[in-house]
Amino acid sequence: MLNKLTKLINLQSILEENEDWQSPTHYLITESFPVNGIRQYELYNLTCEISDGMIMFHDAEEFLQEDCTRVLNMFPISSVSKVNILENHYVIVFDTGDIKIEIIE
Repeated sequence: MLNKLTKLINLQSILEENEDWQSPTHYLITESFPVNGIRQYELYNLTCEISDGMIMFHDAEEFLQEDCTRVLNMFPISSVSKVNILENHYVIVFDTGDIKIEIIE
């Protein structure tokens, strides 16, 4: 079984492959955490960076950077329990909740 860092690197590659400025890839993000409840929002051309034990996500419209309350902005890799990579969606699981990233057709 792939470890979580390897799966996050795979997710990073998938997001880069999906990045398209002619026809932006549309994502539905669902954050589920007890503190904030369930929050959904949409992003275009989602990408991420992995550096110094952290993972940081970015989007074409810089929506994530405008709203620092979104967990998807940045978090330590050590806080991730597991990563599920499926055909059209990805789930990052934490001890206290999860983030689902779905491609919208």
